[in-house]
Amino acid sequence: MASVSTRVRTLITDPPPMIRAGLGRVALALGIALSMVWLTRTQSTDVVASTTVALSLIATGGVAGVFGSNRLLLRELAGHDLPSSSARQTLDAAAATVAKTATASVIVTTVGVGVLLRDFSPLLLASAAIATAAGAVLYLASDGHRATSTGWASELSFGRYGGAGPVWVWVLALLALQPSSSASIIALLAGISAVLAAPLLWSLMKRVGPSTAGAPTPGFFADAAPFGMTQVTGLLLQSADLWVGALLLESRELAFYAAARQLLMVVALPLQAAQLAFVAPLARAAQAKSPSDMQRIATRAARRAGPPAIAAGLVLLALPRQLLDLAFGSDYREAALALVILTGGQMFNALTGLCGQALSMAGEERLVTKVNIGAAAALPVLSLAGASMFGTAGLALAVASCTLGLFGALWWFARVRLGVETHLRLTTATAVTV
Repeated sequence: MASVSTRVRTLITDPPPMIRAGLGRVALALGIALSMVWLTRTQSTDVVASTTVALSLIATGGVAGVFGSNRLLLRELAGHDLPSSSARQTLDAAAATVAKTATASVIVTTVGVGVLLRDFSPLLLASAAIATAAGAVLYLASDGHRATSTGWASELSFGRYGGAGPVWVWVLALLALQPSSSASIIALLAGISAVLAAPLLWSLMKRVGPSTAGAPTPGFFADAAPFGMTQVTGLLLQSADLWVGALLLESRELAFYAAARQLLMVVALPLQAAQLAFVAPLARAAQAKSPSDMQRIATRAARRAGPPAIAAGLVLLALPRQLLDLAFGSDYREAALALVILTGGQMFNALTGLCGQALSMAGEERLVTKVNIGAAAALPVLSLAGASMFGTAGLALAVASCTLGLFGALWWFARVRLGVETHLRLTTATAVTV
């Protein structure tokens, strides 16, 4: 009995990485989903559309603000014994880089929010700026914690808008205060993210080691830039369709499309959890130059993430109108076709596994960047054409097409460059001879 109690206590306080990452991503997805349910049930379609577009810009701005420094920090700290002066120099270099890139990102994001929403009110613009800056800090700190500890801090602070922790506080604030405009909704998120970002970064600095007088790590920005380009283009692929929709569609149509995209998170969630849980082991296997270990890790990740993602996708394909009605209201049933199209593309992503992460952790981040840039350049063009001709269904077709091209190419390059097949399989995999 004591043994069972001990195992349960260990599972709660120090669960395996996949479970911890999965719970963190589930909590984030549920929080974001609840915010969308609250929006659609309490606000007009105008507010739903404008808030969704603003949030997508802020999410992209936060990633652009950290510009790959988080991933490079994770990779570098994974090989350090802590605390150490060299690890602190790496963290200082990352923080200095983010201070510069986040400033540029905040400016671009704030202008983008004003232009796409056609609203330059001080509250909205200030809130967008603060939320973007706080998001960049949280991205950096959470990946630093992931490399240096096994605690919950990284899982509750990683992801859009600062992760599950800030999002859940935000949702509770929405329920309690009932704001009625896009600006006030974003203002709540900005304040919460800013309050939580500083202590998380401070705790990482204490864990890594005291500040030193040594020279900062040279070339950090140049080394982080390929990761940054991959991250930013990845967010562009998740958001550019919304921005095109803000230009071409009526608010009602855009609100319906945004709701369909929200349900898609249940398919993406397992793979996102696998990315967080297995990216550090992939980095260590890559540093050891062990294709067989990378193949083993990639196969294990696909087996953990693929089946639940496919099962969730099949449910969405079978009951799109009913699920939209249940979550957001009967009016949102009109987005059923867009949901079906988007689901097909996301299921393909789940089947290909951690192809992009395997390439990046093995030093092929420049290749990943090129593939992502190609897809990101194609999406606005396809979205413009699709939305002009077919409305929300056309936007969904553009996104699904780019998803197929992007992850098909990354899977192929992982196989050719690394000798690793990242897709979901039932049989035991061995590294491909290249």
